[in-house]
Formats: sequence, structure tokens, C-alpha cells
Amino acid sequence: HKFVMASNDQAGSWIEFFSITTGLHVASVPTCASPYLLDYAPHREELWVHCWTSDDEDKPGHIDIISTAALGLDHKEFAIDTIGSHGHGDVVVDASIPNLALGFTLDNNHIFHLDVHTREVIDSTEVEKASGFYRSSFSPVNRHLYARAYVCCTCGNEGDDLASCGRGGSRPITVKAGPSAINGEPTAGNGTCGHGCEGSAADVIGVVEYDPLS
Repeated sequence: HKFVMASNDQAGSWIEFFSITTGLHVASVPTCASPYLLDYAPHREELWVHCWTSDDEDKPGHIDIISTAALGLDHKEFAIDTIGSHGHGDVVVDASIPNLALGFTLDNNHIFHLDVHTREVIDSTEVEKASGFYRSSFSPVNRHLYARAYVCCTCGNEGDDLASCGRGGSRPITVKAGPSAINGEPTAGNGTCGHGCEGSAADVIGVVEYDPLS
């Protein structure tokens, strides 16, 4: 309606607001730590912010909501899940599902239903062979979420799902998809999860089409 908005984690954690008509900087609004992906809800005049980590014990959340009608109004931050090694994730709001928001992280294989009024997790759906979710798109036409499923994979040794474990190295993981999941059953080993497994032999799920209303 009025603003162009951008996340900024330089010298703090901020959402920068610029006038959509003049381009002038309007405000720097503090938010949860390491803000990254944003989704604007025009039907609510709210900006939903997904952060990679929480501020402190008093503010355990990694989703913040900023009212674009009252920039000084401080909403309570909240968490969709305990933040693990990857707080990376996203939150989706859309006028076609006006009472719901959808949230997810790379560390959890659930798609969470969030009540936009109470700011609480009210339901979730598990995608069994996935390790988490990050990139997504929502269609207001059929009211479905399309979410890229991430997996865990073995790496670094001959015959593994992936030749190299990448910059993060390997760690104990449970592989639930691909050839390292023995007879389709989860198996423990050393490897990695998330972005590093894209294109590996374990990356067999692809995109999940999800109907949040049913």
C-alpha cells in the first residue's frame, strides 16, 4: 500500500521501510535476529518476518509481525519450532486463507499452521521422508502451497548419496529417502541435510503440493 520493505542485519536486526511513491527512507523497525524472508499480507496490513535465530530468552520467537498501519506497534515474536542448526525457513500469508499462515524450517519436516490472530501454532502436517522445507510458492487460485522438500543424505565416501559433504562437513544424520534408506526404511549414518543434498541420490521428493484446508 505505502511501503517498499527490506530486511537488514547490519549493526542489528531491522526492517527498512521506504516510501513507495518517493523512494525516501521512512523507518528502521527493529525485529527478531537475522531477519531474512518477508511476506506482506495486504488484507491485514501486516509484514510477516522470518528470522534465522531468536533474540534472547525473553523473545524466543523467530517470526515477527509488523503492522504497516502503525510502525511503532510492537507485536510479540513467536516460534513455530525450536530453532536447531538451521533456523532458515519461511512464512507464507495469503488473503485466500485469511485466518491461516503457513510456516516451516530446514530443520523440521512439518508444515505448520499458524493462527494469524493468536500468533500460535494450531496444527501441523508431517512429510515423512523430508528433513525440512525452505523455498515455496503459494497459489491463491487453488489455495495450495508448493514447497521444495529437503532431505538428509550420506556424503564423502564412495557409494554415498553425494561425493562431497560441502563446506559444513559431515555429522550424524538419519537418511529417510533415496538408496541409503535401506528398503525404504530410515537408516543412521554420517552425512548432511538441507541445501547440501540438492541433486544427490537421496533428493527424490522434489516439490510437495499441499492443501492446508484439507
